[in-house]
Amino acid sequence: MEVSSFYLLINFLFIFVILLDTKIMEYATVYKKGILYGLKEDFANYIGDSKFYTSSMFSRFYGKTIQEFLVEQRVNYAKHLLAVTDYPISQIVMESGFSSIGNFYPHFRRLVGCKPLDYRKKLIKEREQERNIQEQESELDED
Repeated sequence: MEVSSFYLLINFLFIFVILLDTKIMEYATVYKKGILYGLKEDFANYIGDSKFYTSSMFSRFYGKTIQEFLVEQRVNYAKHLLAVTDYPISQIVMESGFSSIGNFYPHFRRLVGCKPLDYRKKLIKEREQERNIQEQESELDED
């Protein structure tokens, strides 16, 4: 790799990390029509290159497309909401940026390996088991 290519790469990654903090999370949690087009445009404008080049660079360095990254972020946010709220699935779908339940379920199953309600039940069961272990340990400490 040439020195100038290396500096271009470092510059791209630095700018990209800055944009991640401000744009990705905003876009990942709010559904907007044309979200991917807008995101690519924002990156391209900031970097000063075309959206196609920016998208290509993203894929090259992160091994996934911008769309795949956004879906992962949305699913991670949905997992968080399933863990810390008792919101119905329909509300979690909308708050995590998916357009519909039908769009959400396949992505969730593919990335997490189970249905959203099964994921929530698993978390509840794990918490109960932890609580039981802690109660048993505190009983042993009292004896």
